Amino acid sequence: MKPRYIFPLAFGFLFIILLSSCSKERFDFDYDPPSPDAILEEIFPGSIKGSQRSGMALEMDRGFRGYKSVYLDGKITMEIIKCPGEKEANYYFGTTIVPEFKSKKVRHYDNFNNRWKATGTDTDGRKWIAWVNYVWIFRLSGQTEELFNYVVRVCSFVS
Repeated sequence: MKPRYIFPLAFGFLFIILLSSCSKERFDFDYDPPSPDAILEEIFPGSIKGSQRSGMALEMDRGFRGYKSVYLDGKITMEIIKCPGEKEANYYFGTTIVPEFKSKKVRHYDNFNNRWKATGTDTDGRKWIAWVNYVWIFRLSGQTEELFNYVVRVCSFVS
């Protein structure tokens, strides 16, 4: 190889390494979903960082069931929606969750192999993650980076 090609090739290689290190956060969503008859205690922790779970049923269309748990006076939230089928879960995510993420200051969402996932940050710094796992839709948030990382760690369906 001629010496005049070494610098451009080395620069190109370093540029690719730099771009890959600046890529979006990576999460592992490849976990078994809750069983179809799972109860709330099997899905959400009873407490996080000493804060007891307070929760509410979400108002949903017929055939959908949703629940939201709140911890630390709203600094951490966990939501789950059980849909009638995979097709409905993907449709709901694409038509309801994705538009919510489009309004976030920083956002990334995609649908790969018919499995939606999204991450984002609000203008106030709250971090969000959402994904589809068969008939289940999950959405987690943390007011700070530390709380967001913590809620991802304690959720049994993502890492």
